[in-house]
Amino acid sequence: MNTPICDFVRAYAEKDPLRLHMPGHKGAGALGVEALDITEVPGADVLYAPEGIIAASEANAAALYGSAATVYSTEGSSLCIRAMLYLAQLWAKAQGRGARVLAGRNAHKTFLSAAALLDLDVDWLTSDGGGVLACPIPAQALEQRLSAMAEPPIAVYITSPDYLGNRADLAALAEVCHAHGALLLVDNAHGAYLKFMSTSRHPLDCGADLCCDSAHKTLPVLTGGAYLHISRAAPPMLCAAANRAMALFASTSPSYLILQSLDAANAVLADDFGARADAAAQALARLRRALETDGWETAGDEPLKLTLRPKSRGYTGGEIEAILAGQGIVAEFADPDNIVFMSTPQIAPERLAALGDALRAIAPRAAIPDAPPPLGTPERVLTPREAMLAPSETLPVGDALGRVLASPGVSCPPAVPILVCGERIDEAAVNAFRYYGIEEVEAVHEAILSVDINNISAAGAIHAAAWQASHRSFCAPDFVSAHTPERQTAYLRKKLERGSRLWLLAADRPLAVVSVTGSLIEDLYVLPERQNRGFGTRLLRHAIAQCDGTPTLWILENNADAARLYERMGFAPTGNRKHISDKLDEIEYQFT
Repeated sequence: MNTPICDFVRAYAEKDPLRLHMPGHKGAGALGVEALDITEVPGADVLYAPEGIIAASEANAAALYGSAATVYSTEGSSLCIRAMLYLAQLWAKAQGRGARVLAGRNAHKTFLSAAALLDLDVDWLTSDGGGVLACPIPAQALEQRLSAMAEPPIAVYITSPDYLGNRADLAALAEVCHAHGALLLVDNAHGAYLKFMSTSRHPLDCGADLCCDSAHKTLPVLTGGAYLHISRAAPPMLCAAANRAMALFASTSPSYLILQSLDAANAVLADDFGARADAAAQALARLRRALETDGWETAGDEPLKLTLRPKSRGYTGGEIEAILAGQGIVAEFADPDNIVFMSTPQIAPERLAALGDALRAIAPRAAIPDAPPPLGTPERVLTPREAMLAPSETLPVGDALGRVLASPGVSCPPAVPILVCGERIDEAAVNAFRYYGIEEVEAVHEAILSVDINNISAAGAIHAAAWQASHRSFCAPDFVSAHTPERQTAYLRKKLERGSRLWLLAADRPLAVVSVTGSLIEDLYVLPERQNRGFGTRLLRHAIAQCDGTPTLWILENNADAARLYERMGFAPTGNRKHISDKLDEIEYQFT
């Protein structure tokens, strides 16, 4: 198979031109590769508007993978994930459907940042016992979930293989997705090589519509080289928009070193890579069986990945990692429960044998009984977009209890969030953060601000929206609509002039308002779309602390939700009532 990008760059370097263009090293430097590092000079093509050598090389890759189109990335699968979600959103708009994605909970944090940038609605697929890194989703469970949804998502997003080497039954999942009119998007970052095994288990061959492969993870490609693949069975518009999708998020300065690496890999893959990958998988399978015979617990079924669970031998993953590093053996990843090793045909069998020898030399100890703390079902307070784009502050994990997570705050590897940004940090999350060695987190900055001339319009807008929503069911429409933001702003301004004090609670934006006059609490309103998320409770606590005497308040007798809130917060009816109309009274409550 030809290598048009490599051929062009070598020919250009051999001409030794006067390089009055970027990059600044001008073809010479300390690394020794600078002569091959170029920019979009004439004839070098343009990555996301390809017509020449890049188009030819990508066509070679598409032929190897059997795709309708394969687009290169020099920014890893992260770029491809963003493009996949953009394409799914684009297709949703073309179908006149909402852009909702159903995703496995172990999605890479790039999925979250992409969802935030695109303002996608995300629902989560969870599983029991998978921990943070694994999220096995049987086809039957997906079928039940999709059947229960009022409107199916535009796409289902699955990570397979996951970081521990677990593979999903993508063929079965694809069948379920397509029966419900949903695209199947697969993060196949760890599985680019699966296409070339004797039996392909690549997502495209299992029915995925879109997938990303991190070529650099498992193929002989420089770090950052990746593919976006579009299936031949996918809607044609996805192919037509693929380059636009990548360009939307990509740098305008792609690395031609990485492009050459991807180009050169085509020739390797077209040669005997498949046979060598099979041989490497067989060697790793023999090592896995030998270790299991020696008492090591393994996990996952990915052919070129070995995951050990060393607590059964009395060690954490980090302890085994340190022991091996002292012998010149560097693992891919370790946490308290796992240690992960990645092999490829580039590793000779005798070198792989050194791993087995080193592991067998580690004497077993008493098993470590503790397991990862369960996470439960975290409370969703904000969308990923609302949380990520909100002001935030760094807090010690223990001080963040009850706050809303602003960013995933996880390192790579494995870059799988323990908690999703926008979710409430509860006791289970605090325990999980500490278990995985996370000492600090980014929390959404929740500020309680005094209302003044600069923000009273925001307070009035909240008051109007919440007042209308709470009175619409029993007040005349004209009366309800008369309570505009302007009217309620004027009402609050008069309260300020008469000596009342008002406060706003703001997170990603102003969300709630309250007033205190002496010891009387009034005007506690939360934006309707943000109610039942704890904001009113937080502002009420603040208002109680501001009262001059025993806090009191009045509520409409038909407002059962408010009664529950106030009684939960320590208020009780005094027996006093006010007649608002012939049919409705207000009831006085007092803090006890």
